[in-house]
Amino acid sequence: MDAEALARGVLSAAKLAGAAHAEVWCRIRRTTRFCDGTDTPLPTETAAVLTVWTQDGRRGVATGVADASLAEVAIAGAAPSPVRPHPHLPVLLPGLGLVDARTVTDAMVHEVLEEIDADVVGVGAKTVRATIDRIEDETAWASLSLGSVREPARAWQLDLEAAPAGKGLTHRCATSTRTRSWATLASLPYGQTTGRRALQRASARETVVEACPVVLLPAASAALLRWLAGEVVLASTGASPTWLRRGEQAVHNKVHLRDDGLTVAGLRTSAFDAFGDPPRARQLFAESRWCDGYAAPGDAAEPRPTGHVASNGRLRARGLAMPAGLRSVHALHAEIGGPMLRIEHLPPLAPSAEARVVPLSGTLWQGTRDVGAFREQPFWIDPIVMVREILAVSSETDRHGEVDAPALVVMGVAPAGRR
Repeated sequence: MDAEALARGVLSAAKLAGAAHAEVWCRIRRTTRFCDGTDTPLPTETAAVLTVWTQDGRRGVATGVADASLAEVAIAGAAPSPVRPHPHLPVLLPGLGLVDARTVTDAMVHEVLEEIDADVVGVGAKTVRATIDRIEDETAWASLSLGSVREPARAWQLDLEAAPAGKGLTHRCATSTRTRSWATLASLPYGQTTGRRALQRASARETVVEACPVVLLPAASAALLRWLAGEVVLASTGASPTWLRRGEQAVHNKVHLRDDGLTVAGLRTSAFDAFGDPPRARQLFAESRWCDGYAAPGDAAEPRPTGHVASNGRLRARGLAMPAGLRSVHALHAEIGGPMLRIEHLPPLAPSAEARVVPLSGTLWQGTRDVGAFREQPFWIDPIVMVREILAVSSETDRHGEVDAPALVVMGVAPAGRR
């Protein structure tokens, strides 16, 4: 069954349940996992967001697995609403890069896994686990009165764990990345970098004893920017964090953060969201201030939906990007001088988080000299201070998930007990 047929089945169930009108977003996800010379199809997943209107004009929404039970849930939860059905189908857009045009055979995938393992071994580590998932998504939006449209997409996900050879699994490190570009997955040295991180973790001897500037490499800065966009979602839906007010100074003036749901080859790029609305670009922050917010259909804060509703029916960022600076990370080490920490990964940051203690691993630098690694050391981190006290934005940038992020030099991180 394809996504359009699945959508029509959900709409038929809604009509039989008594809906006067219905619209539905459906996705079918088929994943094949490549590992140890085998390729295994994983269970097919479906998701749907059903919107119904009753005979007396009430509107109800239900999310979950795409089956007939959604109709009963949506009708049971229907309530008065100013939102009316869409007057036309979503417009599909060419050139979004949702399906990589190159042909990738199963043998090519296994070859890349073998190269990754060889790279891990080549730096003196061992591969604990290495898999590549080929994720085929088929998304459809359909209406009882308008028909349906279909949008295919493909992504590749690498999950890699490496540990120092001959030292058990205590110091293992993991890398997980998802991309729409096969060339990205096949060409970047994931095996070498993950193996070296595992060796670095095993040899870590340093203990950071004072607060100092912190270099967040792109994966870590992406986590910080993802948290910041989540704060905008909260503020847009009325659960406004006390530190964030529209139009007021909120972050450092170096933070120019934009959300574009039509970013070419973005992981969350699509011509329409779960309610069938096209994504509108949002300038979240500029000149220190919160500018644009997010809105679902019927939200009073915006005149029309922004097209950012996900498969769970909630708002989320689609394609975040922050402009890069002009100086490399190495040059910033030289310019700022003194002790600095370099961190590759941040743990997920809780919404509206106050400062809390988390374990961090990274390297300690003195100017441009790497003086050693620290492992799982407890640090106070304060994300609000981190986005307000940015010392520099690097020219080194990378895409992690839905975020195009440059490396950042920030304050707001201090060893536990030294805060």
